[in-house]
Amino acid sequence: MIFTSFTSIAVKPTDVHITSMYRPLSAGHPAEIVCVARGARPPAQVSWWLDGEKLTSRITESTAREENLTVSSLVFNPSKHDNQRNLSCRGDNPQLPDSVLEDTWVLDIHFPPELDVKIDKQVPVLEGTDITLTCVVRANPPIAELEWLKEGQSLGPAIRRDTRNRTLNIPSTSTEHRGRYQCAASNREGRRLSEPRLLQIHYVPRCHSVRSSVYGVGRTESVSVACEVDAIPRNVTFAWALDGDKILSSDQYRTNGTRSVATVSPRSPQDYGLLMCWASNVVGRQREPCTFRIIPAGPPEEPKNCIIGNRTVHCIFLECEGGHDGGLQQLFQLEVFGTDSDKLAANVTAHNAPVFNICSLPPKESFVLVVYAVNSKGKSKQIAIHASTMSFNGDTGK
Repeated sequence: MIFTSFTSIAVKPTDVHITSMYRPLSAGHPAEIVCVARGARPPAQVSWWLDGEKLTSRITESTAREENLTVSSLVFNPSKHDNQRNLSCRGDNPQLPDSVLEDTWVLDIHFPPELDVKIDKQVPVLEGTDITLTCVVRANPPIAELEWLKEGQSLGPAIRRDTRNRTLNIPSTSTEHRGRYQCAASNREGRRLSEPRLLQIHYVPRCHSVRSSVYGVGRTESVSVACEVDAIPRNVTFAWALDGDKILSSDQYRTNGTRSVATVSPRSPQDYGLLMCWASNVVGRQREPCTFRIIPAGPPEEPKNCIIGNRTVHCIFLECEGGHDGGLQQLFQLEVFGTDSDKLAANVTAHNAPVFNICSLPPKESFVLVVYAVNSKGKSKQIAIHASTMSFNGDTGK
């Protein structure tokens, strides 16, 4: 009698190979990757590893024992942090030592640009200094273009840009350069904007209004003069002087933020003149003072250069130029009288300028228009202008 014995012999895998086509993967987009292990008896056990750490989820596996074949499929959801990490497929026969074979991909993970704006100077930036903004870029694949924006608007060619070094150079900064800056870049994965970076320029105070105001005030009267400045930082102190050398004491003015109000009470002719205020902050003292002329108050000057404009059957348009206001707020008065009757036909007040449009007048009548200015000190001289309404057939008045 003859006996035949069959013994199952354990065999190492002869080949482990990632069969999926090697390609860049996009961050956030799951991809299926297939690995095949051949030649092992029994069929190899396949595992997936990322930089030496075993992956345990989203893996499916099938075996074909007749062919000593194991097929493993991994659904891999990459992140940008996986770029250049090693993804390995390992096949081994646990019954045999040193039976591991593996195939490895060096992951090429594509992701849209990540951008950040850096300022080369320490904050705060002082007015007049040169600064460089740098766009720090992290992207795969590399960006195709770079753009700079201020307050959401693309910057034109007037500002020097170095695309290669990804910098924006701003020489001799001024308050015009204040604002929020961003850089924008794109690659095959999309276009992205950096978070806005605020560029704050610190500067010495300057007058909020460049116009020199005139204040009329009588002796024994008082007037409040407001001096307002723009400044960064806004923590300022004020100083006041009359005609440059008569320094006002601190009890003659009060300050609230970037606004200071001085009280002027003339007692003699020497108390009139040019009142000036300066503000200072940590950057420095105001270069040019804000100025206010203090004059003796009086009645206003009469309106000047009066002309009759459009006339209709019922309306007359009169326009004049205002004279000096006497250092006080003025308004303008117009009285309209009939030429024949001296009867008051209209009485109109204008607050901003001596411009009047008088309507509801009878047709084809002649009038005397008396215009003058008024302030709290009295009235100006009166100016008389003759004018007439039109007739219904287009003729002038009497």
